[in-house]
Amino acid sequence: MLEFPRWKYFLILLVLAVSALYALPNVYQKDPSVQITASRGAQLDDALRSRIDGELKSAGITQKAITKEGDSLMVRLPSLQAQTRANDVLRQQLGENYTVALNLASTVPDWLAKLGGRP
Repeated sequence: MLEFPRWKYFLILLVLAVSALYALPNVYQKDPSVQITASRGAQLDDALRSRIDGELKSAGITQKAITKEGDSLMVRLPSLQAQTRANDVLRQQLGENYTVALNLASTVPDWLAKLGGRP
């Protein structure tokens, strides 16, 4: 026989489920990435994306993805070593019209981010 009413067990399970849902983003590791922001009137367009892709391929650096996030491009990379090499290559090739910075990009799925889940 139950010692507590069923609604209390249900409430405990509900609190545990919601807690697990909001703790879930901490399971997803961040990707090493390079963030590129335009300065001095430069454009972040498909031509720049293709140029970045070409420069990284010619340097022998593989990337996971190049995505536009807000006012910048994020180049996601598989390792920290690739991140450092890509940073050096892109700083040389893009010049002073673009700001190139090291970053860590979130890998939290969109559905979880829409629910407000952030690491």
